[in-house]
Amino acid sequence: MENNQPINNNVAFTDDDHSSFNLVEWIVRFAKYWYLFLFGVAIALSIAWYQNRSWLPKYSSEAKILLQETPSSFSFIQGFGGGRSNNFSQNSENQQVFLRSFDLVSRTIDSLPDFRIDYYTQGHFIKRSQYKQSPIRIEIISLTEDAYKKNFMFSEKDNNTFEISIFNGKEFVDKVAGIYGEPIGHKSFLIKVFKEKPIGTKFKELRFSFRDHESLLGEFVRRLSVSAIEKTSVVLLSLESNDTRRDIDFLNKHSNIFLEDNLDRKNAEAIKTINFINEQIAYLSDSLNRSEANLRSFRIANNIVDYASYSGDLPKRMSAVEQKGKELLARDSYFSYLKNYLTKNIETGAIMSPTTIGITDPALLNLVTQYNTLQMQRAETQPKHPKYEQLTSQMEQVKQYLLELMNSVNSVFNIERDAYNKEVAEIDKLFRDAPEKERRLLNYERNFKINDSYYTFLLQKRSEAQMRKAANTPDNQIIQQARVIRTTNGKDKSNRRLLYLALGLLIPAIFIIIKTLLNFTIRTERDVEKLSSFPLIGSIRHTRHKLDEFVIATKYPNSAFVETLRVIRTKIEIILQRRENLMILISSAESGDGKTYVSANLAGTFALQKKRTLLVDFDLRKPNLSNLINTKSHKKIGFVNYLIGDVPFEEIIETKEEYGFDFMSSGIMPPNPGEFVRDAKFKEFFDKLRTMYDYIIIDTSPLGLVADAYALIPLVDISLLVTRSLKSNKGDFSELTKHLKSDGMKNIYVVLNDVDKKKIGYQNYGYGYGYGYTNKRGSNNYYVTEDFEQDELSIYQRFIKNIKSIFKK
Repeated sequence: MENNQPINNNVAFTDDDHSSFNLVEWIVRFAKYWYLFLFGVAIALSIAWYQNRSWLPKYSSEAKILLQETPSSFSFIQGFGGGRSNNFSQNSENQQVFLRSFDLVSRTIDSLPDFRIDYYTQGHFIKRSQYKQSPIRIEIISLTEDAYKKNFMFSEKDNNTFEISIFNGKEFVDKVAGIYGEPIGHKSFLIKVFKEKPIGTKFKELRFSFRDHESLLGEFVRRLSVSAIEKTSVVLLSLESNDTRRDIDFLNKHSNIFLEDNLDRKNAEAIKTINFINEQIAYLSDSLNRSEANLRSFRIANNIVDYASYSGDLPKRMSAVEQKGKELLARDSYFSYLKNYLTKNIETGAIMSPTTIGITDPALLNLVTQYNTLQMQRAETQPKHPKYEQLTSQMEQVKQYLLELMNSVNSVFNIERDAYNKEVAEIDKLFRDAPEKERRLLNYERNFKINDSYYTFLLQKRSEAQMRKAANTPDNQIIQQARVIRTTNGKDKSNRRLLYLALGLLIPAIFIIIKTLLNFTIRTERDVEKLSSFPLIGSIRHTRHKLDEFVIATKYPNSAFVETLRVIRTKIEIILQRRENLMILISSAESGDGKTYVSANLAGTFALQKKRTLLVDFDLRKPNLSNLINTKSHKKIGFVNYLIGDVPFEEIIETKEEYGFDFMSSGIMPPNPGEFVRDAKFKEFFDKLRTMYDYIIIDTSPLGLVADAYALIPLVDISLLVTRSLKSNKGDFSELTKHLKSDGMKNIYVVLNDVDKKKIGYQNYGYGYGYGYTNKRGSNNYYVTEDFEQDELSIYQRFIKNIKSIFKK
């Protein structure tokens, strides 16, 4: 039965293919493509050189700030049995977040106007910043949004004039001329240019661009790194770029802005106290002046000098009342201020401490301190930070506690106020009972002393607040001004060269590996051994014969090619344990594997023994052998004609004296070759041939394509399955050997044909039979290498060959 089902050509490897790895084989395979590696390395190093031309050193600039522990906040029930709820580590984390906040960085950028202009020089590969090195200084009067999108080039015409070229990217747009120190205008800008120092050749084409606030803000927030040094309370601020002068100025200014902000927050309470007292003083000033004027006018009008002559113990009682009234007035003013603060939902600025005006209530002082601490912590936290909402919620709760406290103490304060009013009423009664002049004098005196005492008290408290403000220092301290610490990209050039060198080697290697892995053809004897279920009997080297020299075994009997066939012949005799009466079937997995070429030359090799040899063309479907060995008539007369009774037996055998063997063609093609070869006549036919010949070589159709040869395998002594290096498909060959094995076919051996050491690698080729004869023509050794066997070795292969010969010597 014919087997016309195609075998899967994509099956390239079996599990055994992955089970072994030959390092030498892969090294030789890579070495074969040395030019790819050379080309890849050259291209890679060229790219690395080009990129390194634009390399600039980058430096890390650092500043250090020591964070001092600030008072922690207290729980909301402090004063009622609560305790501390925060720690210094949280405060340190808040300060780090605050240092990188947009608001603080924005204040720093606003205080550095020089940052608004980038001065630089542009080379072929490198752009170099000229911050604080530019020979000119530009003063911005006004800019449009369009000015930030353009680049400008400054060039001096003479000592007084210059030109500014305007570019949109690399495209020239416009040019304006100007005079140093005079305004120069364009639709995009209005500026003044000042010459700071002589312009040398280095700045012949100085370039500059304008930077808007948002781009600067985004740049420095992105580049600024803030981190705590482990096991310390020191915070490290760092920037990395190739413009160290600019980075150092920013870090120093940013550190100072941070300390100023910290000091401003500490002074906020003192400032509020001073403002509150100033408001009270302004209100009391008129009242004090009026009471003093009234007292003075009354004394002058009544010629009264000695106040004591008009009173007894009344002045002492009045002094006590004055002190009490002063305290009540201060407390009422503070509570009015505090209530106004809380009810208006003011969220910025600290609450003035009650101790500044003499209020020492511990619960009130506790809550005010707690609120101010929470507010400072929230100011140092970004609004998007999870802790921000928590701090806001805590502040709202403290506000509620303060309002509740004020309501709860109002009843106590009302009792004190009633007592004060009662005492004042008693003094008023004494005044009414006193003589008219004395009563009026005491009244004037009392009003003046109350106002004067409270006024003096406020002046004293204001002085204390001013001294506290003057004595305040930031909680934190700069312990290292910004300085350049190290180069951060010093190894980038060498690393880039190594990277590209690795890529230059890796890409060709990957290409070779992929090419090898995607190669589904058999290459070497090792491939055959891995894929075949049958043993390998020998390999046949690649030849470059002419078409008219198809059978070269008899023409070049001493060639290396024929020696490989002799080896196969010897192995067949050893396997079969005899040297005569041999019938050999030769087939292949697919067409084009060279089975016909092997059959003809193996027949010629057997014929060299002067034994009767017959070559049979049994390929009923594609009988090419008859044409290749030049039969006498080219008529379709062969064993098929004999078996069907068309011709006698003697006419189907043709003697080829030039080859030393007889030849039998297949003749006409039968209607159904698959069934024809199963005819019982074939056994009788082959038995008859055995009586006539010592060696019978049968060239059949490919076993991988049709099943014609299946019927002959049991009739022959040995079957040779020919596979071709760099041509036969691994999947087809492997599947065929598995099928033959599973069908119980025996005495099948594999021949690897057309092994080209130039293509598969010098180390992969070899017969493996121990011959080491010379290749020089005309020597007396056993065989020579003919012209058709000479390999065209590459330069590398010749080099390896010469090295080997040196070691052998």
